[in-house]
Amino acid sequence: PCAAAAARSLSVSGSEGRVFQRELIPAPPVLRSEYLERGDQLWISGRVDEALRAYEEGLEHSADVQLLHKRIAGLLEATRGLEGAFRYYGLERVDNRDLTIGPHEILCGATVRDEADLLPYFLQYHEGLGIDRFLVVDNLSQDGTRQLLLEHPKVHLWQTGMRYWPANAGTAWIEVLFRAFAREHWCLVVDPDEL
Repeated sequence: PCAAAAARSLSVSGSEGRVFQRELIPAPPVLRSEYLERGDQLWISGRVDEALRAYEEGLEHSADVQLLHKRIAGLLEATRGLEGAFRYYGLERVDNRDLTIGPHEILCGATVRDEADLLPYFLQYHEGLGIDRFLVVDNLSQDGTRQLLLEHPKVHLWQTGMRYWPANAGTAWIEVLFRAFAREHWCLVVDPDEL
């Protein structure tokens, strides 16, 4: 096996002084970039603030940003805790429902903006398929979307004012939510307007 293709392991001190062991899975060739490689090298050498800046630079200059967002979320989780990742992406919890998720629950992640007309069918349809909980990020809706979601008992709602496209069409937000709440769960990411 090629040495470049092997996972690189590193230890990172976390926000509470804990040391996390992380593996940086190598990027597939189509997702590699100089920014990703530089950020990974900086992270491995313990220069995490510089690594974050390298990844952010990549967000500005690269066409394929999904892996850069995964690295940013992972770096923030390891060094600042999940709270740091939530702050970075401007994710604020809106509902106050209990968020204890059972071991066999199936989760759905979605981002929305002004989709009140689509959400009743979307929620009903996916509940019918077996979704137990919806982790939803509202990107500052103005049409009643937020209220509709708050009234649904299976929805857990966050909001962010961050722009949608720089957040990799909202998938960066879902990445953070899934890191926090969806480990070891079956998950589905769905766009409510693409049924």
